[in-house]
Amino acid sequence: MSISVAVRQLVLGRDGYACVCCGRSIIGRQYSLQHRRARKMGGSRLPWIDQPQNLITVLGSATTLCHGRMEKRQRADQDRGYVISEWPEIDPARIPLIVVTEFGEATVWLTPDGGLSSDPPKEAELPLEAAS
Repeated sequence: MSISVAVRQLVLGRDGYACVCCGRSIIGRQYSLQHRRARKMGGSRLPWIDQPQNLITVLGSATTLCHGRMEKRQRADQDRGYVISEWPEIDPARIPLIVVTEFGEATVWLTPDGGLSSDPPKEAELPLEAAS
């Protein structure tokens, strides 16, 4: 699978066309949609791997700027929700993310519909495969 045009537009709009970890605009700059939980070579069977709750907008490429740093899967980026451990297979909608905006930092949860929430999801709001 790959990221659809519709999902890409949802993620970019949700993130305000800015890098979630440094807050700088991506307009006219190299950027990526980073998978919080890595897709791995050859893809993944996880139904949410290419969905909004697993994607964030970041500046750079796999070797530069914020994206390059995240590819190293460092503990600090895990603590901020930018990268997610491969085990257990938890839907990223359950894992909070610290975003940087022009107003400062905020803790949010990314929703499957491409939105943000300041509250953690309720069990009933998550798909069955995420709850198991």
